[in-house]
Parts: sequence; structure tokens; C-alpha cells
Amino acid sequence: MGFTDKLTYRCHAKNISPDDESDKVYMRKELTLLRAIALSAGSIIGSGIFVSPKGVLMHAGSVGLSLILWVACGIFSAFGSLSYAEIGVTVPKSGGIYSYMHEAFGSLISFLFVWTELVLRRPTSQCIAALATVKYLLEPIFVGCDVSPATTRLLALFVLITLTAINCWSVTWAAHIQNWMFYIKLVALGAIIVMGFVEIIKRKGDVPNFDSAFDGTTSSVGEIGLAMYSGLFAYAGVEAINYSAEELKNVKRDLPRTIYISIAIVTTAYTLANIAYFTVLTKEEVLTSNAVAAVFAQRTMGPISIIMPIMVMCSVMGSLNSNIFTAGRLYFVSARDGGHMPSVIGMLSVHRYTPFPAMILCSFITSVYLLVFSDDIYSLLDYYGFFRWIVSSSGIVALVYLRWKKPDLPRPLRFPMCVHIVFLLGCAALIITPIYLQPVKSLTAACLLLSGIPVYFLLIYRKKKPDCCRSLLGSITRYLQLIMLVSPQDKSTYCSVLE
Repeated sequence: MGFTDKLTYRCHAKNISPDDESDKVYMRKELTLLRAIALSAGSIIGSGIFVSPKGVLMHAGSVGLSLILWVACGIFSAFGSLSYAEIGVTVPKSGGIYSYMHEAFGSLISFLFVWTELVLRRPTSQCIAALATVKYLLEPIFVGCDVSPATTRLLALFVLITLTAINCWSVTWAAHIQNWMFYIKLVALGAIIVMGFVEIIKRKGDVPNFDSAFDGTTSSVGEIGLAMYSGLFAYAGVEAINYSAEELKNVKRDLPRTIYISIAIVTTAYTLANIAYFTVLTKEEVLTSNAVAAVFAQRTMGPISIIMPIMVMCSVMGSLNSNIFTAGRLYFVSARDGGHMPSVIGMLSVHRYTPFPAMILCSFITSVYLLVFSDDIYSLLDYYGFFRWIVSSSGIVALVYLRWKKPDLPRPLRFPMCVHIVFLLGCAALIITPIYLQPVKSLTAACLLLSGIPVYFLLIYRKKKPDCCRSLLGSITRYLQLIMLVSPQDKSTYCSVLE
């Protein structure tokens, strides 16, 4: 009996058969359709639509074109969602884009993906979300007062660790939190939309912004492209549910439904919320305000407008929770399937069946960024845009490649190739945009991506390591297993879908 078998035996009741499915260590299928929608749509809807939807208006030049572009962004994201629905049921594994790239292109390319996620995208986005959560929590408490940066950082760290602990403890608990945060987002957006239409009724349809909806419309293709670039940031995360495919009750049925319903909810809510904003606020007020939803609430909700910052806080917290949830699955699968992280990261809690070590790694790296780089953390967002569309397009490139390389692979869903090509062409334009606007930072981001190559050949490529290193790593892994009570996933519960 090996060490892992002994650990599993010690941690389970002795009267359970070794062949009993309930005794096997693997991630349970605990995500229902509703939970999956809350995870997916909740990942997309953050603070942007509440705080500063002015980026689209600023470049579009008019209210009318701005609303058209919000719908266009939703349609473009729908193309991406169809592509991710197809690849998600073709390669029904957790890990999302990492799994697709690993199956299609092998070890090096998939490692470069997880490298950028590990050192930049995930910790940066989680830091921003944690700091924003604290900002909106303290805003109604310390009205007109400045809160020290140290206090903000420590509270953000507390929020991060608390959500990580919940995700480590139970998928069900994490899903409940995600559900409630999603409901609060919908209530907040619903309140904005309803109050906007009440205002239209009060004015009997006489809304100045709509009477001159296309005044000032830009004729520059470049400005329209920048407006789309701004709007599409609000739609980031359509592929979030793909990172948890193995935990869906019925992946081939629920994954496509989740993606379709989520993008429909988000596109409808974003468009109607913008109509509501332009009904109540002037074009200039939208452009100059850094908290559009708060100003809107003050105009339409009176004394109860104070709840809007709390709702925005819940919205951001929900996005942070889903980010932590999916990041844990990404790191777990990269260690389990690709060997791209220490083996202990690819293990599960023998009691909770959650990727406990991967969650701890995720929280640790983000905590370091939060404490060490917090003063410069927002500057890292400049690199985020460059990677955002490289990441989004990578999964679809893998899909197109597998269509060519593995034409006989079972595909429960199969959309026309033009759907995927349109999305890839759009992503290419969006990758070029930051290169044109910020060439130096884009070059720096590209260097960061390529820095993973020497790391790969130094630490990953060599399978045979010196005996002393293997002995030391083996001892560390065993002690960590005992401390965290984790074990590798039972091999009978997963396999490569392309074998």
C-alpha cells in the first residue's frame, strides 16, 4: 500500500469498501444549472456597469451609437460564448482554456498560459476586486473621510482569505455565496432599470438624450474600435464555467445552457441599464462621474440610495469569489494533467473534495501582490488588456486546430466555422489595439509571457531530476499531504478525452 493509499485509508471510515464510489477522491458534481449561471454571469458582472460605463460613450461621441455598441459588444461576446460552448462539451474537462490548449498544442504552450495566469492575470484581478470590495464597504460608513491605505489593504486581505477559506471548505458554501451575490447584482440592476423606465413614463417619453441621440456621433473607425474595446471589458468572463466543467451535474447539457443564458442576461441587463442612465443623467454627467450608479440612485431613490454602494460591493465580491473558485480549478488541473506545478497542487482534500492546495497557492500569491505591490497594482491593469484577448482567443484557436487535427472527435455541439473565425478576427483586432496605443507596455507584457519559456525548460521539461532533488521533493510532498490531508484524484474518475 503506497503513501497516498495509506493516507486515504486513514482518513475514511474502515467499513467503506475500497470500490465504493463515495470513498473515491475526486471533485463531486455539485454545480446545478442555477449555480452554474450564478458563477458564469456573476463572473462577468462586476463593478464596471455600476461605476463608470463612460468609456463607450467617450469614444462613440453620442448616446445612440453608445447604446448600439453595447448591444454589438453583447453580440460579439455571444459568438465567443457559442465557441466556448462547443469546445467545452468537446473537451469536457475542468481547467478551461488550459485543458483545451494542453490537449491541442501540448505541454509548452499550455504552460505559458498558466504562467501568465499565475504571475499576472489572476493575482492582479483578485487584488483589484478585493480592494474595490473594501472601498464600497467603507464608503457609506466613513462618508467624506479618507481611510488609510494600510487599513484598506488589511481589510482586503481579510476578504480574500475569508472567501478562500469558504471555497476550500465546501463547494456548496461557495456556490451559495455566489448565488446570493448574483441575486443582489440582479436586484441592483433591476432597480436601476425599473427606476429608469418609471422616469420615462413620468416624462411621457420626452427624454432629451434620446431626442438628439446621435448628435456628436464619431465618424472615426478607430474611435468606434476603442469604444468596442472599452465595452468588451465589461463582458469579460464568458468562459468562466468551462474551468469547472467536471463539477457540473450534466456537463453536455448544462454547460451550453449556462453560457447561453448568462450572455443573454448580461447583454439585456447592460443595455437596459444604460438606457436607464441616459434617461436620468445628462451625457456630460455620465462622462464626468466616477460612480454613475450612485449619482443615478441619488436622483431617483432618495434616502434609500445609500444601499447602492453596498450592492456594488456585493457585485464585486461575487466576481472575486468566482475568480477564486475558477483559479483553484485552473491550478489544480495544470498540476494534475500537465505536471506544470508541484504535484501537491494537483491534489484534493480527502474530506472536502476541494482543490485545497491550489486554493492556498492562489490566495498566497494574491496576498503577496496585495501587501507588496498594492501601490502599483492598478498599473498592472495596463498589461491585463494585452493578455485578456490573447487568453480569450487561445481557447478558440485550440478548437479550430482540433477541428482540423481531430475531425472524428465526438462533438455534441458543432457550430459553423464562420462563428469561430469571426470571434478570432475580433480578438485579433483587440490584441492589436493595446499594441498600437501602448507599444512599450505591450512589449513588456510579451516579454513576461515569453519569460515562461526558460522557466519551463529549467523546471518542467526535464522529467528525470537528480535523486537528491526527487527525494527532497517527495519528502516535502508527503509532509504537506499529511498537514493538509490531501490526496491525488482517483485515476478511475478521469482520463484524457482525446485518448
